[in-house]
Amino acid sequence: MNVNEDNKNNAFKDILVVVFLGIVTILSMFTFLSLLRLSIQSDGFFHFSRAEEIYRNLRSGAPFTFIATHTFQQTGVGNFLFYPDVFLYPWALLRFVFCPVTAYYVWDSLFVFATFVIGYFCMKDYSKDRLRSVFFAIIYGLGTYHIYLGQCNFVLGEFIAYTFLPIVVLGIYHIVFANEKKWPLLAVGMALLTYSHVLSVYIMCLFCAALCLCTLFSRLWINRQRLLALLKAIGLYFLLSAWFFIPLITDYIGQGIVSPGAGFMLLSSPQQMIANSFSPASALSSHSIGMLLMITAFVGWFFVRKNIRELTTYIIGVCLLLMTTSFIPYVQIQNIKWLANILGVIQFPYRLLSMATLFMAITASFIMVSFVRKGYRNFSRVGLVVFCLGIVMTCYYSEQTSLVSQLTSPTRQYLKYPNGGTPKSYQALVKEAPGKIVNNDNYNDIFDYEVLFGQTDYYREAAFSVHPKWGSFAPKAFSIQQHVMYVNGHAEYGRPHVAPNKISYEVFISKKRAKIDLPVVAYRNTVVYDNGRRVAAKISSRGTVLVQVGHGKHYLTVGYKPNRVYYVLFGVALLTWVILILLFTGILHRKK
Repeated sequence: MNVNEDNKNNAFKDILVVVFLGIVTILSMFTFLSLLRLSIQSDGFFHFSRAEEIYRNLRSGAPFTFIATHTFQQTGVGNFLFYPDVFLYPWALLRFVFCPVTAYYVWDSLFVFATFVIGYFCMKDYSKDRLRSVFFAIIYGLGTYHIYLGQCNFVLGEFIAYTFLPIVVLGIYHIVFANEKKWPLLAVGMALLTYSHVLSVYIMCLFCAALCLCTLFSRLWINRQRLLALLKAIGLYFLLSAWFFIPLITDYIGQGIVSPGAGFMLLSSPQQMIANSFSPASALSSHSIGMLLMITAFVGWFFVRKNIRELTTYIIGVCLLLMTTSFIPYVQIQNIKWLANILGVIQFPYRLLSMATLFMAITASFIMVSFVRKGYRNFSRVGLVVFCLGIVMTCYYSEQTSLVSQLTSPTRQYLKYPNGGTPKSYQALVKEAPGKIVNNDNYNDIFDYEVLFGQTDYYREAAFSVHPKWGSFAPKAFSIQQHVMYVNGHAEYGRPHVAPNKISYEVFISKKRAKIDLPVVAYRNTVVYDNGRRVAAKISSRGTVLVQVGHGKHYLTVGYKPNRVYYVLFGVALLTWVILILLFTGILHRKK
């Protein structure tokens, strides 16, 4: 067989694998796609509101979304400026084709499929073993923490980022240990993470830095070409991602914007982690790695002990798993200021479960493929493969049972429109909203509630100067959400008129001059128009837009206008992606 025929044969086999992974995707998501219900939880309110904002703006012909004008209580909060939303656009576009919950599960299924495919090709590059790559793709794609992120608690930033972690790990692996000419993988992976979840970028930067430092004195890593490859990866990453950081630079850093608190929260003991992983009923709700990968953590050393590369991978996975628990003395680390400042940004150590799942899945795939190959003489190879995949699917369905039971329970409660108005306290919000069932009929009721976690993220600190511990229900912050505006210090309830990236209020001033504090969060690049004419604005004592107007009727419109550099760098990123795709297509064509 010549080279061309061999390449065509490999390509055909890869296509068959991708089709198979598509079938596995349908099987794994079939229950959700048939029920078309979801139990709105945790970060779900935040991300569903963001996707809805993008959808409504696209429907109005606005391709960019900067501030929340239809959702988040119509306050103009800029979570679109500082929190990635690129991969919410496919979800929003699906809303034009499907009903809301259907659109979500189709979008979710597409990311599960993408996780399978990316996992398959990354492992194939790493191991040169097609069967092992299939095992890895399915184990990683159906990981317990992945289900938790996407179908249970809707932590969708991390859910999206989970898809691209294998690219980043493969990229840094090649730069440090293998073929440094594949350095673009690191840049592309990190760029896709940046479009997904900034905190995952931070975690992966720490991981890559730790890996480089640990291998600093190895003979391979001193190589000049590898250092150059790392620098080129950083340069390409800048071209692909610099546009995203412009609003952070212009409107976030040093601007008194509320940032997520640092620290180490929701820690589990190693014993709790083990117990939760082995309990299908609590595996999803208690931040675990799942039964299959926990067993791998216990017995994996026996299977990889003679293979230094696989042993290293296993050790990294176990270390990451331990880092998600109180085995690491995080309480003591908080007293070491410089270390707490670095690691405390992660907030929840269980976030490392994504990486722990990846490395444990690498080990699990090695064990499974070894089992199939060594048992080939005595048993059918196909039978052994089916047996191994059956174990993975059984673990997946068993852990899914508690969630499905909640969605199908005869006593399930559906989310309802808040007849008594928006809940006036956190306790009332928690009582009314989380855990309720949402379907295509009551989907829009989600947006009549305050976002459970993240409603006031990216407000100004001034909004919490009174009773800051009340969070989004702090008096000043809550007054913004209630559309309270102040005219010369007197409170009035306003009625917002919204459009994409714009919020307007009508005000009549009977006096000669008046200061109006509008209930719209103010940023450095916020713009204000009075009856169509741009006017100067200041920041009020609650972090909102403050304007001074004269006698008469005023139609005040607040919007956001990003720095021109944002659009320039966005164009540079698009051009860079086009070039990369053309180069990759050319490489594939030459291989044929």
